[in-house]
Amino acid sequence: MATAFVDPTIPKESPITSEVLQQTAAKIGVRVPDSKADEFTEMLASARETMEQVMAMHDFMPALDTERYPRTGVTAVATEDNPLNAWATKVIVRNVNEDEVAAGILAGQRVVLKDNVCLAGVPCHFGTDVFAGWVPQTDATVVTRILEAGGTLPSVSAFGISNTSALGLVGNPYGKTRSAGGSSSGCGVLVATGEADLAIGGDQGGSIRLTYNTLPFNNTGHPALSVPCGMLPPPEGPETLRLPVGMQLVGKYWDELTLYKAALAWSDAFDWKEL
Repeated sequence: MATAFVDPTIPKESPITSEVLQQTAAKIGVRVPDSKADEFTEMLASARETMEQVMAMHDFMPALDTERYPRTGVTAVATEDNPLNAWATKVIVRNVNEDEVAAGILAGQRVVLKDNVCLAGVPCHFGTDVFAGWVPQTDATVVTRILEAGGTLPSVSAFGISNTSALGLVGNPYGKTRSAGGSSSGCGVLVATGEADLAIGGDQGGSIRLTYNTLPFNNTGHPALSVPCGMLPPPEGPETLRLPVGMQLVGKYWDELTLYKAALAWSDAFDWKEL
């Protein structure tokens, strides 16, 4: 039976004011210039209204099958075992059905997730201290697809623009004092060091599309593809204009088939243009 959802009421007066902005900024040692205060206040008030609407929506929770895909060894990573700070959390997740694993196109492949991809029972930090203590209750769709295809999830990787990750600086494997890019920095490092065969990053801010040197795959020297996940209207513009939203796949070498197999499996699963 279909369920009708009603948009929640937006507060007439936002609690976000210039005073609140400056007080909050002062807590982290920042002073917003007076010439920019109104602009930042309006931006944050708009973001808060959007968050309130999202929080008031019905929570759709995909079915979780931890018997088929159990999680073992969920641990924070010790400093001595994480010299480049590329790991956020370690865990092992795989399909217990060996026949299904052997038949999958990702059989034997170790796939790491960016630290903003939901993996039930595993802490998700988003590369920041703001969401400390949050643990997802369900798996992201891409997680289920990886496991169905025979892949193994060994961990969740750190992210941030290398020098902004709350877990510490994410070092470049070719020179620890060099940037690993961002924001999918941990993904790039772990593939480059051979600790993972494939990584699921995110292209929300241009980790693939933009061509300057903040891109992780430029800095750590590995191929990446942006796989479309759906269509959304731009923040400003006609509703009829819809742009693709991408998810990042990171692989070792262009001539390695892992990257293409993962992209093909995603493409064959559904018509993303209808999302």
